[in-house]
Amino acid sequence: MVDFILLGAAKSGTTSLADILSSHPNVCFCQQKEPHFFSKNVDWRERLPQYESMFNPLPGQICGEGSTSYTMYPEFCLNIWDILYEVNPSLKFIYIMRHPFERIVSQYMHCYLRGLTSKPIDQAILNDPIYINRTRYYTQIKPYINIFGPQNILLLTFEEFTNNTKNSITSIANFLDISSKSFEITSTHSNSSINSYKNDERLDRVLKNASFLRFLKHVLPKETSIYIYRSIQNMFSRKIDGKPFLTNDLKKVIYDLLILDIIKIQEKMGREIFEWNDFYTTR
Repeated sequence: MVDFILLGAAKSGTTSLADILSSHPNVCFCQQKEPHFFSKNVDWRERLPQYESMFNPLPGQICGEGSTSYTMYPEFCLNIWDILYEVNPSLKFIYIMRHPFERIVSQYMHCYLRGLTSKPIDQAILNDPIYINRTRYYTQIKPYINIFGPQNILLLTFEEFTNNTKNSITSIANFLDISSKSFEITSTHSNSSINSYKNDERLDRVLKNASFLRFLKHVLPKETSIYIYRSIQNMFSRKIDGKPFLTNDLKKVIYDLLILDIIKIQEKMGREIFEWNDFYTTR
């Protein structure tokens, strides 16, 4: 059964950290990095063997996974922490958090480049609560602290992870009770935001395969199949010319909505998050 979970936050280096964790000889990381199993399956008890089949640990290995949806309250399962406690009351959690402005911009780029939004960044943030909710770090992690205890929660920032990876890895190794000398550390930007979204290779092969269009024509009217084909192509070729810019007014709104969460996170970490200093001076 799973021993630790890399919770998120989304767009905060979880993919890079998962790559590093999976390189350790004493770690069996989930075959599917983000299974989102317990947040999306109401019948999880009946399907538990399916979840367990995603791990194939060797003797002495601990099992981990990295579903960021477990800290996307209230979008998914409203009592995900209770479910995870039932699964394993000794679970450990790593929660990595990014500068609020940077995380929100990165998420917007992710959504825009994948065709999930076509709004300008200010309208998207003000009209869709997910940008703020996913950045309410204390709100997201508080239930885990209450149920599993602070000793089973490791709080990190994306900035300390990228700027001082070795120290962060040592903290993680001590937390998981494994050696810090056996990690393979390459890049800490495995899934960083980019200006133009690169097609998933499998989808790219499908789109380049004429049989895909013939299949659509076979099951749908010709005009509809061509429209769907071209829509998919357009969605996976969207671009952003340069990083989106947050206006000062929008930064102030984000500050007002998040500052109390950030203060509480600092209290739980036992230090000022100095790497986010420009967030505190927004007002």
